[in-house]
Amino acid sequence: MKREKKLFAIFIAYIIGSIAFANAKLENDLEYLHQVLTEAYVGYEYNEKAGFDLELAIDNVRKQYIKKAGADKLSDDTISDDLLAECINNEILEKLKIPDHHFGIYSKHSYYGFNPTKWFSSKIFFTKEGNDYYVSLSLNPRIRRKAKYTGKRENLFEVILLNKRYYVFGVFSNNTIKESEVSINNKIYKTRMYIGNYIYNRRPGHIGMKKTKKSVYLSFSDCTFYGQNKNDHTVLVRKLEDYLREIKKSHYENYIIDLRGNSGGIISNLIPVLKTINFEGDYKNCDKVTKKIKTFRVSNIKDTELIRKARSQYQEENPAYKYFLVEDSTTEYYKKQPVPEYDFEPAFKGNVIILCDFFSASAAELFIAYSYMFENVYLIGTNTSGTIDFGGVWDYYLPESGIKLHIACESFKESGFLQNNPHWHGDKKGFYPDFWCTSNSLLPTLVTITKDKKLRRKLHGLSDRLL
Repeated sequence: MKREKKLFAIFIAYIIGSIAFANAKLENDLEYLHQVLTEAYVGYEYNEKAGFDLELAIDNVRKQYIKKAGADKLSDDTISDDLLAECINNEILEKLKIPDHHFGIYSKHSYYGFNPTKWFSSKIFFTKEGNDYYVSLSLNPRIRRKAKYTGKRENLFEVILLNKRYYVFGVFSNNTIKESEVSINNKIYKTRMYIGNYIYNRRPGHIGMKKTKKSVYLSFSDCTFYGQNKNDHTVLVRKLEDYLREIKKSHYENYIIDLRGNSGGIISNLIPVLKTINFEGDYKNCDKVTKKIKTFRVSNIKDTELIRKARSQYQEENPAYKYFLVEDSTTEYYKKQPVPEYDFEPAFKGNVIILCDFFSASAAELFIAYSYMFENVYLIGTNTSGTIDFGGVWDYYLPESGIKLHIACESFKESGFLQNNPHWHGDKKGFYPDFWCTSNSLLPTLVTITKDKKLRRKLHGLSDRLL
């Protein structure tokens, strides 16, 4: 009997010791999580002001992890990265007061973060008469012409159909939907929905160009110019330089920049495109673009030892980084010293047309914001991803589980050039286009805006891929 009691006591001590050991690992990760969010995450202060309680959130992560893991897993000498990542997502990422589409959580088998808001449209088109909207065309035989739209105004989106402007009924969703409800004459009808145009098969490291006499089309799969070594990056840089050098030899009425599927990267790689658009035979015009961009400031930059360490680690793991972005002794100075806004009269008076979709993100959206230095800018396609209120993203790894946190150290929340742009609707919503497009309407819309009929043949296949 005494021997059995002794064995039972040893067993209980072992269980308690194992739990304490497992909890120690959990506490180590949670302590570092707290440090990263307070010292490296620029969005923390915005969320704190909005009422987000980080201490409570981390305590909830702890409780949820212990509850879901159970005694069997807590007794192990390891920690479940998948489970902890799930708990961090549930109690922190999903409960942030201020949306941040850049925030990502990676475990070995799961990811939490970026989930684009997709646009779906119907086949019900309206014309506007005064403050009301009436059916002009409907593939639903139960919905007749001249019937009055009685739904919410925010569900009507401007489109071009047969060279005319209409409004189409549409909705946003993070998931794929096949139908929705629309209010016509105060009666609810079910209508089939179709996803807006986007790139199905993304090709990393793609730069393309097509030309007509009136128009230039340039496409970019990313703003990083993909590659983990100097040679890969150099090849793409030189390809773009060749394209831009060729473009400068002629005058064009339309510049079409295809950023569909462009997940971002380093904006400085695409600045030469904006400079070339304003060239018009005078290199001084290129310099004016550079000066203008330098006055587009990041409104809030967080700089701590933790951030510097993460940046250094990224540079070591990505050999091509120093060739993507060259920083010198003046970089930090210009970041911290506000420059009075520089303004200029653009030499280029034609159209700048940007194709975008709900995967156009980060630096691609920054390019869109910069483009509004020109007078005639059109966005066509769908809403962008909404991933630019926060930027300057680096990675941090929890010491025990190895979970990667994708965290921003810069904010554009008070940057006027972005926040005052009426097309910008914030993180997780993105830029809304001037004209919304499905696969069938993308190229016809582009031809209508440019009045360049030769684009129909030159850009054949545009709805399916970058050209």
